[in-house]
Amino acid sequence: TKLDLVQPPASEEKNPADGPLSAKEIYKKVHESSVGVIVYSGNATQVYSEGTGVVMGYNSDKTATYIITCAHVINAKNPKFVVQTADGEQFDAYIVGLDVKTDIGVLRVMGTDLKPADFADSSALEVGDEVYAIGNPGGMQFFGSFTNGIVSAIARPVNSPVGYEVACVQHTAPINPGNSGGALVNEYGQVVGITSSKIIAIDTDSVNYSIPTNVMKRVVDSLIANGYV
Repeated sequence: TKLDLVQPPASEEKNPADGPLSAKEIYKKVHESSVGVIVYSGNATQVYSEGTGVVMGYNSDKTATYIITCAHVINAKNPKFVVQTADGEQFDAYIVGLDVKTDIGVLRVMGTDLKPADFADSSALEVGDEVYAIGNPGGMQFFGSFTNGIVSAIARPVNSPVGYEVACVQHTAPINPGNSGGALVNEYGQVVGITSSKIIAIDTDSVNYSIPTNVMKRVVDSLIANGYV
């Protein structure tokens, strides 16, 4: 069944034309749109992975809300998915589709009033721009952790051990396992990337990657329309 995506109307929050938001304002804007993604596999009692998701929008009759996350978070055998909100409420979620090449996956939650995030054009990013990451490093124990940094490089080619190949935004906003699928946002609190990976090595630090929203949107549109890319 083809599912259509509807983005909500622009919010009445501070307009980007008014200038950048403070870190406190950015957190307030994005934290309700950041969710936890808990994946059970096998007999549906064993936790396979815990990650992060971003609320994107809903279908035309508002019976389903779409959650963006990373493909490697939800790519499990016989999975069961649970989405956890900032206030600790949990909902059963269902897979719409995933794409290993870009590491983007989409879940849907039925009949909720979750708050969609505000998305921006990632091609407007420049090296040196300040960015913020929100997610769940280590899982639900550190739900909603908020960090900041700058853009280090644009369109950095990445070949990941989990299989994806995409030109990513490289940044210094700290992320850790569990942040995968979370939002990278600009100084206006708009999502410009989906956090996906980092280089982990004794002699390497602050090399973190996010999938740009321009890539993410094409993949998500295809997954929602067809179930695949």
